[in-house]
Amino acid sequence: MQYKSRLIGHNGLFRAEREVRPLHEERAVSDKKMNRYNELKLQVLALFASAQGEWLGPNEAAEKLDFFPARSAWTYFKRLWKFGLLERRSRGRGTLEYKISDLGRTRLRWLLSQWG
Repeated sequence: MQYKSRLIGHNGLFRAEREVRPLHEERAVSDKKMNRYNELKLQVLALFASAQGEWLGPNEAAEKLDFFPARSAWTYFKRLWKFGLLERRSRGRGTLEYKISDLGRTRLRWLLSQWG
């Protein structure tokens, strides 16, 4: 959904108005965004699945996935952990590690069936 400003009245006030698009264009934009999210999720889950149950640190995984900046990987992995797609453990301050969960494997299979 896009907004653009338009001058209203003669006192110089601006108001944001929704730009109306045909429904098929709205869906196309939404599908592209969803595809991008699912592609990233597929890459991340595939990496953790290929680790065969080994725990990976966020920096190690970020390097393998070319996340930039690497700190963004910490945030993304935390989100996947909240969704239940990754398991998380800590071995002290700054030592988070992640591995794929059973739900993550299920989601990975579904993503592969859709995008594989």
